[in-house]
Amino acid sequence: MMMAKRKVKADATYADWLGDGNGEVQRYELVQALDETYGEGPSELEVKGVKGRLKQALEEQLPPVIYYDLIEDRQLGAMWVAVSENKLIAISYDEGEEVFLRYLSKLSEGRPQRSSKEVRWAAKDVLAYLKRQRKDFDLEIDLSGITAFQRKVLAETSKIPRGQISTYAEIAKRIGKPKAVRAVGQALRRNPIPIVVPCHRVVASDGGLGGYSGRMWDARKVHLLKLEGVVFA
Repeated sequence: MMMAKRKVKADATYADWLGDGNGEVQRYELVQALDETYGEGPSELEVKGVKGRLKQALEEQLPPVIYYDLIEDRQLGAMWVAVSENKLIAISYDEGEEVFLRYLSKLSEGRPQRSSKEVRWAAKDVLAYLKRQRKDFDLEIDLSGITAFQRKVLAETSKIPRGQISTYAEIAKRIGKPKAVRAVGQALRRNPIPIVVPCHRVVASDGGLGGYSGRMWDARKVHLLKLEGVVFA
């Protein structure tokens, strides 16, 4: 009731200032009228809450943020690591930042943002594995940016136990595509999460090491296999 009376008073005061009312115009009446009109507006806390909800709503309409950073291992060198929504989405060797960002744009529509803090949880596990401080991974991964065939190949590859190897031909058979040996090799070559998805455990049927990250007999593949206990004759 009190607010209604104040509103009527404010309206009348504002009308007087415009010359539409019956009262006399007094100095500062406009300011007073505005004070009366908006004096019962939202509090600073309420405004802050509305802004927070608006920001959250806008964020939900945008692609997720992809956090990425550069880490380094003494044996494998520098590697880019990228995560999004608490999942690992990429590990990449031998690339400058611009090239890596273009690669990320092919994997996801997310918004890249460099942050060592946001990547730390994944980087810590990867580096611990490479330092023999852990023997497996429990990281969640996101392979949604590759084809269904690639995901099938990588899922089968992930079943190869640590310390063991398989061949491209064996993987092709296990996924029900025995003639797709070359395609299996290409899918492994494009593995967006090497080390964690252990494409290094797949070798050639003729006893050769096969490729790794687009290179034949890559020293990193040898290092990873030795780290896991594979013995070379």
